[in-house]
Amino acid sequence: MLLSFFCGTIFITSSKYVLGFLPLSDYLCWWYGAGLVYHSVYGLRSGNISLDSISNRHKSFILTYVILDITGTTAAFVALKMMDPSVVSFLNQSQIIFTLILGYIFLNEILIASECIAAGVIITGMILMTYNSGSAMLIGVTLMVYANFVGAINLIIVRKIGCVVGAFTFARMRSISLFAIFMVYNLIKTGSVTVPAPKLLIITFTGAFFGPFLNVISVYKALETIPAGKLALFRSIQPLFIMVASGIFLHTIPGIRESLGGMIIITGSIILAYFHMGHVLGWKDPLRTLR
Repeated sequence: MLLSFFCGTIFITSSKYVLGFLPLSDYLCWWYGAGLVYHSVYGLRSGNISLDSISNRHKSFILTYVILDITGTTAAFVALKMMDPSVVSFLNQSQIIFTLILGYIFLNEILIASECIAAGVIITGMILMTYNSGSAMLIGVTLMVYANFVGAINLIIVRKIGCVVGAFTFARMRSISLFAIFMVYNLIKTGSVTVPAPKLLIITFTGAFFGPFLNVISVYKALETIPAGKLALFRSIQPLFIMVASGIFLHTIPGIRESLGGMIIITGSIILAYFHMGHVLGWKDPLRTLR
């Protein structure tokens, strides 16, 4: 989990920087192309799961995952190009609510009182931050809510069959599909893919190592041992790291009201951590059981 915090902070801030210089379609082509390179190199060392060994039922889950991931990822990057990365990261916490509900419905994960309280506090912070805000424009908020809804569905899919299919399978499939989609899109639209300046290319490849490669793997590996809703709640403290990184490297900070709403979201995370610190530190088993 700590690894995913670090990776998420790097890839969001680096993406925001490069998106200021490159069209979205060109950037995503290079971003996921770089991720695919990392996965390919790692796959040579670790081996792969043959698609023939995956059951048809699981293949249908993987196909659903890929389709949702393409649309959700595109929506999230469009929102990131439009808005401050701190605001995007705070809005990203709407995934918590979707994941808790879907985990309860489809995975029989029990909703305990402390999680519901934490979720309620986080929702309050989101409402305060986004209501009539110039920094959180309606179209950007809508795109992030959609991205988080489909992202929550994908977390449930990974939680459900990840231990059978493998976290690396999902991580590699998303890099392959997103790279192919944007490569084809660029070739059809302009007949080529813009080659970024060396500095932007280095930042893109560095960010991609911590994004579609290391971050995705760390999150999906965590899902093998942590319930989906609990994972989403633990990740809610990440906006604090991104706000600091954005201020240092991008010289951008959200407005007062957006920052206050974000702090309320962090408070919800503290409530969760208070009730689950034993599990976070490995002192005892997860509090959540199956219905």
